[in-house]
Order: sequence, then structure tokens, then C-alpha cells
Amino acid sequence: MNHNSRTKNSIINLIVTLGCQFLTLILNFVVRTYFINILGTSNLGINGLFSNILTVLSLAELGIGSAIGFSLYKPVAENDKDRISALMYFYKKAYRYIAVIVTIVGVILVPFLKHLVKSSIDMKLVIIYYLLYLANTVFSYLLSYKATLLYVDQKNYITRISSTIFNVVQNAAQLAVLFLTRSYVYYIVVLICCTLLNNIVIASVVDKQYSFIKKNKTRLNKDEQKSIFANIKAMFFYKIGGVLVNNTDNILISKIINTATVGFFSNYTLVINSVMTYVDLIIGSATGSIGNFNAGASKKDSQKLFEAVSLFDYWICSFCAVGFYTVINDFITVWLSTTKYLLDEKTLIAIVLNTFIMGVSTSTATFRSTTGLFKETKYIFMFTAVLNIFFSIVLGIKFGLCGIIFATSIAKLLTNFWYEPYMLYNKCFEMSCKTHFLKRGLIAVLTFSCCAGLKYLFSFFPPTNKFILLSKAVIVTVVTNLVFFIVYHKTEEFKFIVSKLKPFVQEKINKYLKRA
Repeated sequence: MNHNSRTKNSIINLIVTLGCQFLTLILNFVVRTYFINILGTSNLGINGLFSNILTVLSLAELGIGSAIGFSLYKPVAENDKDRISALMYFYKKAYRYIAVIVTIVGVILVPFLKHLVKSSIDMKLVIIYYLLYLANTVFSYLLSYKATLLYVDQKNYITRISSTIFNVVQNAAQLAVLFLTRSYVYYIVVLICCTLLNNIVIASVVDKQYSFIKKNKTRLNKDEQKSIFANIKAMFFYKIGGVLVNNTDNILISKIINTATVGFFSNYTLVINSVMTYVDLIIGSATGSIGNFNAGASKKDSQKLFEAVSLFDYWICSFCAVGFYTVINDFITVWLSTTKYLLDEKTLIAIVLNTFIMGVSTSTATFRSTTGLFKETKYIFMFTAVLNIFFSIVLGIKFGLCGIIFATSIAKLLTNFWYEPYMLYNKCFEMSCKTHFLKRGLIAVLTFSCCAGLKYLFSFFPPTNKFILLSKAVIVTVVTNLVFFIVYHKTEEFKFIVSKLKPFVQEKINKYLKRA
């Protein structure tokens, strides 16, 4: 595959993904609004808590998806049908075992729910809700593995379109259920049905486009399986570390404070995750291209690409962080028509800091997965997880919600935040990472300055309304991006990004002019 094709596929994936995500975002906010008004914050807290618990159960996946995805890059690039078929068969078999394991462990956890849920909701109902969410998680393992092939083959726009269609259906059906029955049970049943149908459609597309998989009876030999298991073993440490770092906050909040607080916190995470998903999608849409590029590029070329992607990642995350810090309280006030769901300033700072750290790690994680840097950094996430849980308990008991959230940032800053880029430079690029950290340090300073300056400016604004919210959003967008453009528009990284986007944009302009 040539460079232009890689760039074109990345942009196509990006455009489709962003459009689908925008529609999904709007629908999610509409459904969340009526969910809060009809079912209340207690059920909202239950929803957030169970999402975390079931994500922890996903540890049974052991990082198989990432390991198989990495193994597929080369055979897909070379159109090695035998190898692709063998890997997908292995993947299917593994995920069936995972579905069984998640079911068993999930059921075993039922008696412990009473120790995690602090709510006025009847425990029998809580158990029913939990089992339904568990069923949704288990069903997702049966066919979802096939989407990995589309992702590696840079056709993830197909999964995005399918997911968006079923998301529209799901949200419409859930709204109808909320209005007609006011039942949380039926609300979750709709989720399960749409999850199943979406996976069936994606599986059908894969079966049609890659029909050779079913016909081909090639299987992995023992040496090939051993190599994959080595990567799976390494990825398991990433998996368990990542899950324990990013998906235990709601569990600890429910246990240390109460389940209703999870609902308040989840309003912020909904807003932030809806936006930050764009960051993941923007970088993720290029993951297949990055993996394809790294498969045949020199170390120096890979390093240049990483620096460009890293700048892009930091720029977007900085813009988002400034927006969250200065505008999110206004957004929630306008959205829910009340200030009673707002969190205090310290908690807001903790949320924004944690979001920024997580966001700017996306580019590093992408290169780690596409260069196969699993074994060298596999233990660092375990250290992060241990520190996160320790600091969360200690700071949560002493400072409450903001302590639990700050704990995650502290754990990341002390471990994987600096260690992964260091190993990437040391093992993959074979050069010093000093300049990289200095560059990123400057971005952190710019981000902090924009946050402080705009927060001070907005303190002179009148009480929020839709017009004030929109005005602040425009100011944040213009000021933050203008500052970054002035600082970085002459750098090699910025020019690299422009050079990749320019041919595609020029092609579209020429086509438009010819039609005109």
C-alpha cells in the first residue's frame, strides 16, 4: 500500500467516524436527559457502577484482541489469506471461551453487589439490572471479534456506520420505553437487542467481504500459537493495569461515598468521554495506516511520524482540557436546567487533569500497539494500577471524590506517562527522548496558561445561559487554537501533518471545481 492510499483511507475513516460519533453524541445526551428526569440519579449511579464492574470483568479477554490485531497487520498488508484465516479461527475460539469465563465470574459476583451498592433501590432489582448488563457483555463477545479484521484492513468506517445505525435505533427505542413504561429493565433489554443485531450485521459483512475465511481450513501451528501467546501474556498486564486504573473509580466512589455520587460524576464523564472519543477516533482512524507504515519504515521515519501524531494528539487534548475547565459547568447547567448537579472546583480540576493525561497518552499507546512494544512495557501498568488503588483509597477517605480522581492522575504521572514514551524511543527509535519531553512540557505550560487566562476572563461574564455558553465556547476555540498555531505552525511536525493532508484536500477541491 502506498503512502497516498494510507492517508486517504485514514481520512475516509476519520470523516465517517466523526460524523457517526456526532450523531451518537446528540442522541446519548437526549436519552441521558430523560433518563435522569424519569429514573433519577440513583439509577444513573447504578448504570455507571455496573459499567465499571463489567469492564473489570473484561479482564478475561486477556488482551487477546490487541495481540491478534497486531498479528493481522502483516498478513493483511500482504494479502496472506491462509494466515488471516488461521488467526481469525484462533480468535473466534478464544472469544467463545472468554464468553463462558465472563459469565461464570459475573454470576459469582452477584452476592457481593450488596457491599458495593449504597442506594435506596431494592437489591432484587439491582441484581436483575446487573444480570442484564452481564448478558449484554457476554453476547458482545460472540461475534464482535470479526470487527478487528475490518479495523486492521482500514475499513473500520463500516463498523462505525453499522454501530451508528443501531445506536439511533437503540436510543429511539429506549426513549419510547422510558416514556411508555418508565422501566429500567426494558431500557437494558433494548440495549441487549441492539448489541446483538449490530454484531450480527458486522459479522455478516466480514463473512461476505472475506469469504475465504470460512472456506480456508488453515490453522496456526504450535510455534505460531506460542508467539501469539507471548504477546497475549504481555498484553494481559496492559489489560489488567488499564482496567484497574481507568475503570475502578465508580466502584470506589460507590463504596467510599455513595452510589448517587456516581450519577453526578457520570454526567461529567458523559460530556468528557463524548468529546474525548473524538480524540480516540481521530488517532484511531489512522491506526491501521500507522501500523502499515511502521511495518516497512525506517526507525527515523517512524520517529518523525510519531512526533507529528503526538503533536496532533497534544494539541487536540489541550484544546479539550481548556474547554472542559472553563465551560463544562456552564454546559451541564444549561443542559439539565439546574446547578444542583455541579461538582466543586477541586473535583473539576482533578477530572480535567486526569482527562488530559489520558488523552495525550493515545498517540503513545497507538505506536506501542502498532510496533509490537508489548513485552518491554508490560509491567508498568501493573505498577500504575497498584498505586492508583492505594492512592484512591487513602485520598478518597481523606478528601472524598476529588481525592479518588486525583489519585488516578498521580499514579499515571509516576509510571506509564513517562515510561512508555521512554521505552518507545529507547527500543523502537533507538534515540534519546529528551527533546520529546521538553516539547511536551511546553505544551503543558501553554495549556495551563490558556486555562488560567480564560478562567479569569470568564469570571467577568454574567450568569450562564445558552448565549453565554456559546460565546465562551467560541472564545475558547479561537484563543486556544490560535495560541497553538502561532507557536507550532513553523515546526517540522506541523508541516508533516499538512503535507499528508494537502494532497487529499487538493484532490477533493479539484473534483468539486470540475463538477462546477
